[in-house]
Amino acid sequence: MENDKKLYMYVYRMILNDMYNGHYTYQNKLPSLLDLCEQYGVGRNTMRSALNELQQDGYIVVKKGVQAKVIFNINNPEDFRKYKQELVNRKKMLQDAYETMELILPEVVVRCLAKATPKQMEELNLKVDQLPTKNIQNARELVEELYNIYLQAFSILENPLLNDIFITIMYSVNPATIDDQDNHHKLQQSLKMLKTMMKAILKFSKKNEFIIKKGITKMCIGSSHNGMNYINELCEGMTVTQEKEFVWISHKNMDYLYTKVVGSILRKIFYREYHKGTKLPSIQKISEEYDVSEKTTRKSLDVLREFKVIETINGVGSIVIINDILNNKQVIYNSDIMGYIKQYFYSVELLSLIIECIAPKILKKASQDDLIEIKKSIENTQVFTLEPLTNYIFSKSNKCLKVIYEELIKIMVWSIFINQFIDSSKYDFIRIRKELYCALESQNVSKICYSIKETLQASLEAKEFIYKENGMS
Repeated sequence: MENDKKLYMYVYRMILNDMYNGHYTYQNKLPSLLDLCEQYGVGRNTMRSALNELQQDGYIVVKKGVQAKVIFNINNPEDFRKYKQELVNRKKMLQDAYETMELILPEVVVRCLAKATPKQMEELNLKVDQLPTKNIQNARELVEELYNIYLQAFSILENPLLNDIFITIMYSVNPATIDDQDNHHKLQQSLKMLKTMMKAILKFSKKNEFIIKKGITKMCIGSSHNGMNYINELCEGMTVTQEKEFVWISHKNMDYLYTKVVGSILRKIFYREYHKGTKLPSIQKISEEYDVSEKTTRKSLDVLREFKVIETINGVGSIVIINDILNNKQVIYNSDIMGYIKQYFYSVELLSLIIECIAPKILKKASQDDLIEIKKSIENTQVFTLEPLTNYIFSKSNKCLKVIYEELIKIMVWSIFINQFIDSSKYDFIRIRKELYCALESQNVSKICYSIKETLQASLEAKEFIYKENGMS
């Protein structure tokens, strides 16, 4: 299945990067299967698939009953050429990842520092002070030091998806550098500059957002320049044999597949594609439509029966027995679903942040015809949705951002239930919709962006009520 394929390829890529950066070295064993699963946040079958792929590509040897052994040796000419070819194949992906960092990281850092308590600021300053500028031996050590600082800063926003995205991007944009004296000196110089820049950013954290954003942008541009120059020099004359794309999986440790089916069927009822009396397709056809196993489909139908959305009649099939799902609060208050609702809010927070960073630039370039077409698409939906607009924004972005968006919207189906908890006295969607239409017609980018922000904020403000009702923090 495509979802499983992407997940094991994500793990494959992460382990491979750890090999390139010297975390797993030639002739040494990888951690146990259980430890690898815990480290990369996936199940055993996914990990086995990733390890099998690494073995097929000549990076490890897998034998039953023992830990996998690394056979990739970057000092071997054949393996070194394989490594260089991988860099060439990733070149476009790296450019997209660098651009994504440059677009998003300045805003993320500003929000983190604005929310930081005095104690958290003190801890960040201490982390930066402790950066060992003279003892960094290779790129892997540099990356690990930066991880510790970035992740401590990102933890202030309390959104695990944000942490996960930046870990994945940083793995992508930090290819290993050959450990020689010249590169060692360059790493030390880079780290000294980064340390100086970070100290300045923390100094101005509560005073001047412009300086912070300018500093972070400069860091990102410098990293991009150095990284791409290194690849161009190392791989001169080599051509792409198989272009690699950015891979990120948003909800790795959750059984998303059955909720995808549940959410999609509920969505069809919400949008009146299915109504009371509609007979659902057969288990086989549902499985084919959503690319899941028949076992997953049966589990999905069990959940829908529990929600009293469908009724299954022997010899007939599963029939929809409701017209309106908005009053079916069993969905929101179901303990099994609450984990997904929590992930929904993480996704909305992250989507809101990313859109705020990229939408103005993209919408300024949009033609009037494009914006009118978006307006028509929204008008044609029976309920108010931003999907046509957000789909357009991300369709004009780079592939890295597209992958992130595709992952975040997987869980957005739960918005159809969240909306019933929004304070209608504060958020009048009829007004918001009219204002968005006017902004699209007049090409008023700032008002379009404000309408997006207001709509997403309405969902986020329902979180506190829902969490309280379910006894969650």
